[in-house]
Amino acid sequence: MDIRKGIIFSTITAVISGISIFLNATFMTKLIKDPYLLTSTRNIIVAIFLSALLIGVAKWVHLKKLTFKQWAQLFLIGIIGGSIPFLLFFKGLSISQAAAINGAFIHKTLFLWVAILAIIFLKEKLSFWQAGALGILLAGTYLAGGPKTFNIGQGEKLVLLAVLLWTIEFIIAKQILKKLPSLVVAWGRMFFGSMILIGFLFFSHRLGNINGLNLTQWSWLIGTSILLFGYVTTWYTGLKYAPAAVVTSILTLGFPITVILNSIFVTHQFGSKQIIGVILICLAVFVISKIRLARKDLELQHARI
Repeated sequence: MDIRKGIIFSTITAVISGISIFLNATFMTKLIKDPYLLTSTRNIIVAIFLSALLIGVAKWVHLKKLTFKQWAQLFLIGIIGGSIPFLLFFKGLSISQAAAINGAFIHKTLFLWVAILAIIFLKEKLSFWQAGALGILLAGTYLAGGPKTFNIGQGEKLVLLAVLLWTIEFIIAKQILKKLPSLVVAWGRMFFGSMILIGFLFFSHRLGNINGLNLTQWSWLIGTSILLFGYVTTWYTGLKYAPAAVVTSILTLGFPITVILNSIFVTHQFGSKQIIGVILICLAVFVISKIRLARKDLELQHARI
């Protein structure tokens, strides 16, 4: 397992995530009021992008070799990763500005949930120093942009449920990625997810609203779809090559990016508390990555003996 490759791709994912969440919370949820229409249309676009890429790089031949169990796993990922949590997440963010801020923070606690399940189901090891780094990471995340007052309202509950579903998805995906290319798994997530979302739009009488989107809305949709496309492909590549707990910890780097962008373009404030939080996040992610790399190098040395 090339952990360095996984860390690099996970870092790219974090950058994309930080930009995407800022754009979604600040612009997209205002430009397209219906969160279900927004996330469904964008996921459908990403599914089209991934299908084109799958054909373009000839990875589609892997689909012929999939077993029934693997098809079922991809479909499951489409449900708990590529459809339902997206509806929950963006609905939660759209409820209020407070829910958007709290939701962004809740989303960044993903690394804790994944670390817990990775220890239980993936048998990933967590050293004392890694556990300490995770604690620092949580503290840094809160200082960087955690809410001043944290109320668990409807929006926050929806986001938390989405995060828990994504946590389960990542654990399942980590197992599938042992035998399948990351692009195939990413395609399964978005393709089957988009099929479910199309069904949701149809039965909720929203499917026809796609025709009512104007040029500005389509421009933003395509732009943010490109970001989501980049997020999904780099995320699954990172998850294939690095431990789940490490990958999701690195993803937390996206939160300072969201906070910085929000400070520049919205609040025009960036206090010492946020600066300390950003430093702690970067320090914790560095420690977690270095510890895992050192452990891998030690394992390779023992293997040569």
